[in-house]
Amino acid sequence: SEAAAVPIRAEAVIATQSDGQPAEAADNPPAEDSDSVSNSGGFDLGVNYSALFGRVHSSFRAPLVARKSKHLEKLALVIRPPEGTTTLRLKSSDQAAKPMEGIEIWSRPLGATSDEKSEFIGKTDWRGFIRIPPHADGLRMIYFKRGNQALMKIPVMPGFHAVIDATMTNDEARLFSEGVIDGMKNEIIDVVAQREIHEKMIGDYLKGDTPEALERAKQELDRYRELPSQQELQARLADEKSRLLVQAKDKREEGRINSMFGALESVLTEFVGQSRATELLNRIQQKSGMDVDAIAPRRTEDSEEELEESQPADETSTASPPPQPAGQ
Repeated sequence: SEAAAVPIRAEAVIATQSDGQPAEAADNPPAEDSDSVSNSGGFDLGVNYSALFGRVHSSFRAPLVARKSKHLEKLALVIRPPEGTTTLRLKSSDQAAKPMEGIEIWSRPLGATSDEKSEFIGKTDWRGFIRIPPHADGLRMIYFKRGNQALMKIPVMPGFHAVIDATMTNDEARLFSEGVIDGMKNEIIDVVAQREIHEKMIGDYLKGDTPEALERAKQELDRYRELPSQQELQARLADEKSRLLVQAKDKREEGRINSMFGALESVLTEFVGQSRATELLNRIQQKSGMDVDAIAPRRTEDSEEELEESQPADETSTASPPPQPAGQ
């Protein structure tokens, strides 16, 4: 079937002629009067070869592995790469066969190394369609990417078919997980940064010797306590993880979701850790107790006399009688 076809590109030819002697190089084709088919039954490839070695490019891990059978014969179809484009139609692999919109389509050269850049072709439209342009190699390895994950690859020879169909898993749960993970990462970074800011400001205020500085330190501690704790963030992560795992389509998607959340949980444990609110409170209390005498005004003899004069007289003290009304 067309889906099982395995495109093969001959990258190197190492063969022998029918007499067992080394064959001529591919750059030196045989003379026109030479026999185009070897005695061993090889195909006419323009050179007098009995064997052709190439590299298999396929979306399957082991495309040529199959049970041996007398009724099964493996053949190779020789194709000259045509000049033209092919429309790729991408759908989901479930029963709904939903058009996969917004999937990034990338291409890499055949046999590319890790340092070679990929070519961005475009994104599928609302119908799941995208046009694959031709390439000098003839055969192109097309990669499907959604979010931060490269999902699958297929070999495409542009121009050989006008339209080809491909299916992929609709991993919406994993895609939603990426959004949740990114949001939680930003929140973790914000919590760590705000904690450091409040701790620094509390330390600076505690260096002061005024009641105003001590009061501001207490206000910063209140803001510190309002930040999410490690336990609260872990509980939210567990809830989001459980919700998204239920929506996963298969075990592979579940594994990817578990891997992403596991990495974020490690980051949360390493950088957020336990709150230092109790430690900061003890420092504020110690500073408050040590500075009570320094903060309160010193009482001298003159100030004590002024304080006594300002206080009301006791009930036992003698007071002048009120004036009597006239005529009595």
